[in-house]
Amino acid sequence: GGTVTNPESYNIETPTFKLNNPVKEGYVFTGWTESNSATPKKEVTITKGTIGNKEYTANYEEAKYKVTYKADNGTITGITNEEVTYKNSPTGTTSTPNEGYKVLKWAVDKDVNLKGGTKVLKGDPITQEEIKKIEVTEDIVITIYHYKIKYSITYESSENGTISGIESEEVSHGNSPHILVLLH
Repeated sequence: GGTVTNPESYNIETPTFKLNNPVKEGYVFTGWTESNSATPKKEVTITKGTIGNKEYTANYEEAKYKVTYKADNGTITGITNEEVTYKNSPTGTTSTPNEGYKVLKWAVDKDVNLKGGTKVLKGDPITQEEIKKIEVTEDIVITIYHYKIKYSITYESSENGTISGIESEEVSHGNSPHILVLLH
C-alpha cells in the first residue's frame, strides 16, 4: 500500500469529506475501488448523512518514464525514445557523428543514480555501459555531444627555400588552411 491519511470512521453527522489519494513510490495512483465495484474512481466523496460501512481499495500502476536520446552534431541511429518503469534502466542507443566530427561525451540532463550507488551529475560524462545502469525515477534526456575534428598542418620548405609567415596551424574539418607563400 501507499501512504495516506484518511478518516477511519464516520457517522451520520460527519461533514462531507473526500478521501485523500495515497502516494506510493514508483507507482501512479489510478483510483479507489469500493468492495462492490471494479472500476477505480480518482475521487471518492463521503457525504454528510451517509450510513453503513464502506471499504475502499487503492489501485496503482507502475510509474513509467520517458528516456529521450538526442545527438549534437550527429544522428541517433538506434532508438530515439524508450519508456522505462521506475528504477529500471534504459537499453541505450547508438549514434553516428556528422562528417568531420568525433564523439566528445554522452551526458544526462539531470543528476542520476546508477545501480550500485554511483551518482552521475547533470552534464558530466557518462559511458554507454553506465547509461544501461541508470535507475530511472523521472523523465530524462541523454545527449551525445560531438566535436569538430581539427588537423595540425606543418609547412616545410625545400632545401633551398624559406617560409614566409606561419610555419604551422590547426585547421577544423571542412575549413581551408591559410594561403602559404614559398620563396625560392
